[in-house]
Amino acid sequence: MTRYYNYLYGYIASRIGSLTDTEDVLQETYLAAVLARTTLSDESRLRAWLRGIADNKIKQYYRRQTVCRSRFTGEEADEEIPVPDTAADALTAEAALARLQEEVSRLPDDLRNCAVISLMCGLSGSDAAEILGIPVQTVYNRVHKTKRILREKLEDIMEISLETFAALLDDAKSKTERTCTYLRTIYELNDAQKYDDMAALLMTAPVFASDCPMAHFIIMQHCTMAVRIIRGPSRDALKPALKRLGEAEFRLAEKLGFAGLLDDDTGEEIPEYTFYESFADFYSAMGDHDEALAVCDKVRELGCPREMQYAMVLQDAGRYEEAMEVFRREAGRAGETSPDRYLAYNRIYCCLRNLGDIRGGLEYQLKNYAAIKQGLVYAEPDANAHFLGGEAYSLAMTYANLEEYDNMMKYLTEAVSINRCYRDWARAQGAFAKYRETDAFVRLCGGGEGKAYSIHAGGYHEFE
Repeated sequence: MTRYYNYLYGYIASRIGSLTDTEDVLQETYLAAVLARTTLSDESRLRAWLRGIADNKIKQYYRRQTVCRSRFTGEEADEEIPVPDTAADALTAEAALARLQEEVSRLPDDLRNCAVISLMCGLSGSDAAEILGIPVQTVYNRVHKTKRILREKLEDIMEISLETFAALLDDAKSKTERTCTYLRTIYELNDAQKYDDMAALLMTAPVFASDCPMAHFIIMQHCTMAVRIIRGPSRDALKPALKRLGEAEFRLAEKLGFAGLLDDDTGEEIPEYTFYESFADFYSAMGDHDEALAVCDKVRELGCPREMQYAMVLQDAGRYEEAMEVFRREAGRAGETSPDRYLAYNRIYCCLRNLGDIRGGLEYQLKNYAAIKQGLVYAEPDANAHFLGGEAYSLAMTYANLEEYDNMMKYLTEAVSINRCYRDWARAQGAFAKYRETDAFVRLCGGGEGKAYSIHAGGYHEFE
């Protein structure tokens, strides 16, 4: 056992006297310390911080015993009382953290949310009430109930040594990585169309994010993604819960503080407006376009030099003419090799397509295709080939709708040469229905019906 454990045991024992009661108070102290670990800003003050927690638990002990407060006296013990080693000290920090996360994730939704915000992130009751949209007293009641449940469930990790406990103070990056790993199966659940399971996974993700603002921000982004990719009645059924979660996760990340977060690639601080751009996209995906536009005002106030997200919200709201005006302005402002320039072109194409102007949209499709072909947009060869294949396939569909057979086959051939999955996809695509029996199409793609695929960062995945 470490000297801190011995010291803490001796400190409590010198004020209580009963060894049995000392062990109970010591366990309560450890539970409180594990749950409040994020409030320790300076690890060199760990001993004093733990003693402060122990003082509160000793006071609670005497209140419970209805003993006069005068019993709570005496100076700090000069000598540490030796105690025998315990098997609990063999518990690793990772195992202890996993147990804590497991028990918190099993709590009912209302208690789990309070546990994450108040206990794991260390925010005040008023902050938790603001984030969750509930009265402060309700927060206090839920936190009290949560502590009682966790105290009963986590007795086995309350006797770990202080060295092991200190290891629970993980750095923020590991929490972000842990959260991303936990959420990685969302793509698989989407491909299997198991949307309820996807939502359930998102609901418990905040436990793994703990007190890391970037991890909570990522959960909000996954809520946005989930709403955009879920199809059919499941989308309407799950959207309210995903909206509540996404709003709470962003507000929690905001309270924990965006300042000082660094970009892993550049090492530079991420501009604060970047986070609010994603929050505007979240509201836009939820169909709350007025809220999204209000967040875009915040983006401008924070000094964002671009209006791309504002234009995307207008597009989502069906205000295509206004959106195209902003997209054209952004394309003119962006440099020749800027991805924003070609993102704007692609968005203009989508707006024109929604307005029924397929021929007008073709101009911007060809601009994007030419830029990718010249290597102006994606520096990495694999990424360049991936997106070039997508642009070629999209052009083939446009020419199919325009009934320009030769151009259709030209771009479809290029798409298939880049990724053979387009063969199956083209056979399933409605735009090519009238051409499926032509000789050139059959030679390139084969006959019969093809298979549908979903696309995400990991590549193309066949639907079951």
